[in-house]
Amino acid sequence: MTAPSPKTAPLATDGPHWTDSAAALGAPPAILGWLSEAGLLTERVRRGCTGGFGLRIVEQREDRLAPADARLLGATDPRCFVREIELTCGGAARVFAQTLVPASTVAAEPWLAELGTEALGPRLARTGNARREPFEFARLEPG
Repeated sequence: MTAPSPKTAPLATDGPHWTDSAAALGAPPAILGWLSEAGLLTERVRRGCTGGFGLRIVEQREDRLAPADARLLGATDPRCFVREIELTCGGAARVFAQTLVPASTVAAEPWLAELGTEALGPRLARTGNARREPFEFARLEPG
């Protein structure tokens, strides 16, 4: 894949504060290792779920990258595809994830905007040429 890879990042500059440390956000010590261990987050949630794993699409849309996100992703065109999902267990949200895919990446890899309820991580792992960037964390409030 020659186009920039999708990356989870804040879309709006006035959105939540993102950091590379879940501990700095007050995450309970018992889950810090779980949040940062190697491997696919989707599979960790699936393994830990005894009440029926699911993936719920919160929203998918075309949008514009915030300048900081465009720089982070190396995108010269501010257009992007935004996918927001929740990984659920027993119908309850366990993980919220936002993926920003620059328009140039969607043009090169259109399947990224056509995942439906398929999880991104396992699909990327099957391509064989994906690399995982460090996670970023934010404390989200209801609503």
